[in-house]
Amino acid sequence: MVRRKRLHILIGSTSGVVFLLALLAVVFPITATSATSSDVMDPYLQEQTTFSESATVEAIVLLPVLRRDPTPSPTTPSQSILLNGGFEQGSEVWDSYSSNGWQLILKDVDLLVPPHNGRWAAWLGGDNYETSILSQEIYIGAGATTLRYWHWIASEDVCNPDYDIAGAFINDTVVDAFLLCAANNSNGWIMRTVDLSAYAAQSVTLLLAAFTDGVLNSNLFLDDVSLGSMEPVAPGRTMEVADNTITKSTFLGISDNSIEVTEEINGYRTAINEFFAANLGNLPAENK
Repeated sequence: MVRRKRLHILIGSTSGVVFLLALLAVVFPITATSATSSDVMDPYLQEQTTFSESATVEAIVLLPVLRRDPTPSPTTPSQSILLNGGFEQGSEVWDSYSSNGWQLILKDVDLLVPPHNGRWAAWLGGDNYETSILSQEIYIGAGATTLRYWHWIASEDVCNPDYDIAGAFINDTVVDAFLLCAANNSNGWIMRTVDLSAYAAQSVTLLLAAFTDGVLNSNLFLDDVSLGSMEPVAPGRTMEVADNTITKSTFLGISDNSIEVTEEINGYRTAINEFFAANLGNLPAENK
């Protein structure tokens, strides 16, 4: 009688796991024995083949190896991320709010002034009791912590923090503020820079906002918002003139619908007023 050895291999399967075949050689002996020698006729050689009392055969069995992919480590981007800063994709990525129901990101044919670049720009203010806000979730990389944006002020108002005002927020904190008033009219595009190094390697919400009161119109135009290095950049400027008395309703007609100004929205204006009250003596002349 010939006794055989059987190898039982139990392999589990797991969903989502990649099975890689490795050449894992398992060598085991299989021994065939017989009570007596026996003669077997080989039909090809036409010769007798004699098995010995004991023969050992080595077999190699290939086993699949279960291997799990390593869990990926969380990664953070190395560069700053701010999308559609030139508004050339319209309102893509940006969230906008207008208390009077205005569209804030407009094509050149609907703008009072030419865009700084391309064919799109943002128009904030331009109406009585208007609150205009643009916001976007951004990532501030360690090597590009300077906010840069081009702005154009066309206002007929008196310079006073309680009247027409604008600024930039990171989350709910004011990081830049300036008055919208006749003395600050830019007569063209001017680049502003804001140091955001305190927020390096963080994902935050950027808000750009303008607030007006009920008399004397103020317009704020924005374009080419970006994040860059902290190296000094010479202020840019284009010399052009815009009629500061023209409002959105004069230029564009009737707005869609006025929208309720919530307590949260009012809080942004309050924050800028408080910022001015705390920093008035330290602000550059163009901010006052």
